[in-house]
Amino acid sequence: MTGGLNVDQQADGVVVVAGELSLTEAQALERHLSEVLATTDEQQVVLDLAGVAFIDSTGLGVLVRAHQAASQKGIRLTVRNPGPQAQRLLTLTGLDARLTLSEQTPADQRSTGATA
Repeated sequence: MTGGLNVDQQADGVVVVAGELSLTEAQALERHLSEVLATTDEQQVVLDLAGVAFIDSTGLGVLVRAHQAASQKGIRLTVRNPGPQAQRLLTLTGLDARLTLSEQTPADQRSTGATA
């Protein structure tokens, strides 16, 4: 995508995001998520933020708008593995209660090669 952000679209409805999610990168991610939500046959799309080192209010806005767009289409958008900085912002803004958040399960870790 852009120099500071990488997005890997997986076949199972998982979108893996890595890098920085700020003003510069937010529009690219928003376009990608809009395309995913418009074309997916999945009932759930998982946005994996484990590789996101930084997120600002612009990035949070992308998450909120994607969540709203998914809900309107009957798709569940889950935000998985927010890092410490992202989790702190989600908590401070109250978005942790509004968005669907989850942690990666051991089965997910095995399938992606991640270690605990």
